[in-house]
Amino acid sequence: MKLLHKDKKAIQNLISEVIGLEKVGDYEKAYELLREFWADITELPEVSKLSPSLAAEILLRCGSIIGFLGNLKQIPNAQEYSKNILTHARAKFIELYKPEKIAECENYLASAYSRTGEIKEARVWIEESLSHKLNDHDSIRLYSHIIKAVILLADSKDDEVILYLKSVHSYFDKADYFLRGCYCTNLSLAYKNVGKFDESLRHLNFARVCHQKSKHLLYLATVENNLAQLFKLRKEFSNALESADNAIQLFTEMNDALRIALGIDTKAQIFIGKEDFNAAVDLTNKAIEILKRGENFATLSEVYLTKATAQISAGNIAEASLTIYEAIRFAKVTGEDQAKRIAEFFESAWFSKYPPRIEELYSEQEKRASEKEKRYSPQNEIELDLPPEISPKQLFFGVWIHNDSFESLGLKKGYLAIAVKTNIKKGDLVAVCDKKNDLVIIGFFEHEFGLVCLENPVSEPDLYNEEQIRIMGKVIGYCEPKINAQGRYTVNPIFLKDRSRDEETN
Repeated sequence: MKLLHKDKKAIQNLISEVIGLEKVGDYEKAYELLREFWADITELPEVSKLSPSLAAEILLRCGSIIGFLGNLKQIPNAQEYSKNILTHARAKFIELYKPEKIAECENYLASAYSRTGEIKEARVWIEESLSHKLNDHDSIRLYSHIIKAVILLADSKDDEVILYLKSVHSYFDKADYFLRGCYCTNLSLAYKNVGKFDESLRHLNFARVCHQKSKHLLYLATVENNLAQLFKLRKEFSNALESADNAIQLFTEMNDALRIALGIDTKAQIFIGKEDFNAAVDLTNKAIEILKRGENFATLSEVYLTKATAQISAGNIAEASLTIYEAIRFAKVTGEDQAKRIAEFFESAWFSKYPPRIEELYSEQEKRASEKEKRYSPQNEIELDLPPEISPKQLFFGVWIHNDSFESLGLKKGYLAIAVKTNIKKGDLVAVCDKKNDLVIIGFFEHEFGLVCLENPVSEPDLYNEEQIRIMGKVIGYCEPKINAQGRYTVNPIFLKDRSRDEETN
């Protein structure tokens, strides 16, 4: 320790080595190198004998490493240590006036806050980082774009992620493979969330190649886990299980407890898709045991939700109720928004398994009026192949799409939107019928002051007096205008919010 404190060149070499280890995800080795200054992680590193510039850089590296390592090893309070150290590093760089280093501290502060589910704070820090005037091709600035995309994904703003990342695409052309891999991973997640599975798969495959070249095994494993999720949605279950096993193997080699649990949870979801619900419950129990040793309560609540979904699907209602109680209990630790989202997904899973009867939802007048809707009902005309995410025990109807307003969700012009009779709430994608002209309109539903508002992504919202329209149902999928080998229309589900188990790379 004394030698390093006297030898400026040796400290600079150590910092360069730590940065190199960060880039390939070897956070444990980087931490070991830094222990010369940092014997107790609950305290600030000892940098009092260093020059201001070297002291600030050591603090930055320690704050970054404990954030990554704490997430990797589920070290209690690691993100709080990270925030504290990075705040001190930033203060020193402000005194030295090094904008690129100030921005780097703010990047890692945003990451630390996003890991603990404090999205508002994360958003503030990443915007602060982006406010500094750096070269557009600077790696620190590029990393800011990656983190901002992660925060937008956490906020369910997928269309905004796509627009944002595409707007900075040219800056990544000459970036290193690590940054390009992160870029493609996060873009693929946004594409998946809006139903563009082919685009998502294309970007994930490119991300896999990038991280094979970057040698960052952690993010390569993350790509495999995301591929497993995507293959599950495409009902390619053998490919999904292969990718999930690849991810778990890589996470195990790195001894990454958190992501081993995520990989196991992904595998459980695949078994739900295969309707092997007992296997899914067994897998979630393994993931829960791992996560209970750490502090990532948001992820733990998501795994409990997976378990509850499997139990509902298996008809084990009492067990599912106890499980969702645990899910919400842990979700509340990270905030009411997370708890509300968990409850909404549970409600969706419940109604998928046990849809309400039509007579409970509609008045006699509405039921008589619904006779006019029979011409929209594919149950009277065509047969559907439904994915496992959509319960067949529901009353479906179809609406042919005549514009491209919702193409980002898969509802292309000429396609058939599939909807279902169910309870409608704010934000649902619904089909309504204008009573005056029998025209069917699709839009995101909002109801207030006797008005119904239907929003769409490409034009001004449509407003109606509530007496003017009849709500037909909630749009939950779409079909291409062609039949499959079995003579049926293949239904693709629409996922507006389900991204909870995706792994962003930041």
